[in-house]
Amino acid sequence: GSVLSRSPTKLNQLVGSKDYIKANQQFAALNVGQSVNSRLDISGYAIYSNSKYDSEETSLRTYSLFTEELQSRGKMNDMLGLISLNFELTPKVDEQFYFKLLVEKSKNNSRNSYFSAINKATRSIQEVQHSNGVSFSQNIEWHKKLSHKHTVSLAAEFAIENGTPNKSWETNQSLLQGLIPIKESDFYRINQQKEIEEKSTKVLGRHYWVLNSSNHIYTTLGSKFTAGHLSTEDGQEMDDGSFQSFSSTNFGVDLARDMNDLLLGVHNKFKIGLFEIKNG
Repeated sequence: GSVLSRSPTKLNQLVGSKDYIKANQQFAALNVGQSVNSRLDISGYAIYSNSKYDSEETSLRTYSLFTEELQSRGKMNDMLGLISLNFELTPKVDEQFYFKLLVEKSKNNSRNSYFSAINKATRSIQEVQHSNGVSFSQNIEWHKKLSHKHTVSLAAEFAIENGTPNKSWETNQSLLQGLIPIKESDFYRINQQKEIEEKSTKVLGRHYWVLNSSNHIYTTLGSKFTAGHLSTEDGQEMDDGSFQSFSSTNFGVDLARDMNDLLLGVHNKFKIGLFEIKNG
């Protein structure tokens, strides 16, 4: 079986739980499987989803001194594409190779507007989000049965993920005064630009030793290296189209990190009657 396994990370985008006044969903899927010959099997699937939603909610709240009218409207467009390919090669009865490829592409656009009116004083806030993401992973595995009691496996995986979840807020009144260095304007536009990148490499080796029919020992040695980068820039878009960055007041992040994890483990699996116990 597979030593390293990776599942699509954005499949939850296909499931929604909110009520909408209008919804348009497009979905397509393709699954393939082919035995090229007695030694090579190829399988894979592709998924495409494009969903558009409109939502609207209106409420009236009455308090002892005033009445507040609330209204919210939203538009959302989610696109997701997945491609997965798997190759299984058995050159010999006691030897197997696995090669797996997974590509994901996502795009999410949303616009939510909130309106509040209290005693003829109105306030509006609009939140806009544009998010693009791409991820790619591939891994290769080799399994070899050396004898009736000894089997070895070696696996390696490389993965990369990029994302740009950008957001902006627009309002007719000043917000978060004293917390963010905004300048006075007739209409306020706050932007946040974010870039996320992560790369990882895994290498894993495993030895299976069958002592007898009820006692097995597994030895694992591996390493995982991860390199990540996160950068954000916050600022205010002025009425003339210029951009006033908040970086001069210590807003924003430019962070890089590298991590290397080593793994060494020994597991013992044995049976006592009907019970199977694994420790280590």
